[in-house]
Amino acid sequence: MDGISGYIFKMKGKYIRTDEIKRKLSEAHKGKHTNIETEFKNGQKAWNKGKHCSEETKERIRLAHEGKITWMKGKHHTEETKKKISLTKIGTNNPNYGKHQSKETKQKLSLKHKKNWQNEDYAKKMFKSFTIKPNKPEIFLTNLLQSNFPNRFHYVGDGKLIIGGKCPDFTCNPEKKVILLHGDYWHLKRFKNPFLTREIVEKQDIEHYKNNFYGCLIIWEHELRNPNQVINKVQEFLK
Repeated sequence: MDGISGYIFKMKGKYIRTDEIKRKLSEAHKGKHTNIETEFKNGQKAWNKGKHCSEETKERIRLAHEGKITWMKGKHHTEETKKKISLTKIGTNNPNYGKHQSKETKQKLSLKHKKNWQNEDYAKKMFKSFTIKPNKPEIFLTNLLQSNFPNRFHYVGDGKLIIGGKCPDFTCNPEKKVILLHGDYWHLKRFKNPFLTREIVEKQDIEHYKNNFYGCLIIWEHELRNPNQVINKVQEFLK
């Protein structure tokens, strides 16, 4: 460790400031502002707002970073640091506090999100990050299908199979058929839309899989209360 001017030291090939020099720099800059002609004014647009990198530039940036390990890899914030970061983003400190996205912006974000999910690699990557495991209704239906249709259906609700940007819950071998297990709340009630019915939800999902050359059966969570009814429904689906 080499001393430089008594303040900056070289450690592991890098120069770092001591607490003393940090304090002195902080005191020296207190009350000072950027030149009034050059400082970034409130409401001023960033120089690159509305500009986009060309595909060639994007590729050069990608190649420049390829193989390099990010400086944060393997590092983790302490609980104290996490709390400090959280406090800086709460309430009026949040840069988006009081701001609302326009309908146009929401629509653009929605379309971009849907487009991303059409990419099978993106969808699988997202499902992997969710670390999804079968929930209780899915486990119940898995056991019911296995006991009545041995080795016919397989659970793929964790992202193993992506069809047109959507992930079914069960796939049928060897036919191109899928089963969706819809939760009554998540697929209907949470939208609080009096005009949205089970029939409409089913029609949309069946049409989606039909367009991707798959047959589709939808089982609602409340139907699991009557296992025999579910078995009959699956038998009709397989005919």
